[in-house]
Amino acid sequence: MKYLTRELKEYYMQDFNKNVLTCNIDYWRIDNGLKDILININNNPDVQTLYSKNYDSCKCESCRRNGGESYLIVSISRKYEEKMCKIVKQFKKLFKNGGFMFEEYCDFFNGGGSKISNMECNKNPQYFNISSFKFQLVTNDEKRQRFFWQFLNNNLSK
Repeated sequence: MKYLTRELKEYYMQDFNKNVLTCNIDYWRIDNGLKDILININNNPDVQTLYSKNYDSCKCESCRRNGGESYLIVSISRKYEEKMCKIVKQFKKLFKNGGFMFEEYCDFFNGGGSKISNMECNKNPQYFNISSFKFQLVTNDEKRQRFFWQFLNNNLSK
């Protein structure tokens, strides 16, 4: 497993603060309602957000018909591994229709959006060369979606 190190945390945070928080390109911009949550989680020195989507970001009929999808992909330090196991167990209990995935290595992200962004995920083929955890929920229930993000914020920011 490739863990988040202090050097990697600094690298990701520099990109987050310089490029992610300031991005104005629709495809890459932080989804509504996530900015403060991502900042809180990234304030934890043992957790780093890598990619996120809020169900509310897509208003098209197809997204609503198929269920609103929210997800958060994070990496963690070795020190945080035991706590992450507890969070995952709690997540699975609370979000039975949610999905959880662990990826040992995720290939270079090749999103369908504009590559105009200066974000490192568009420029560095090693950006996602880290073990990652994906929390996902697909539902149109707004109360459940809000609870999903509250749960992640409350648990990953500590």
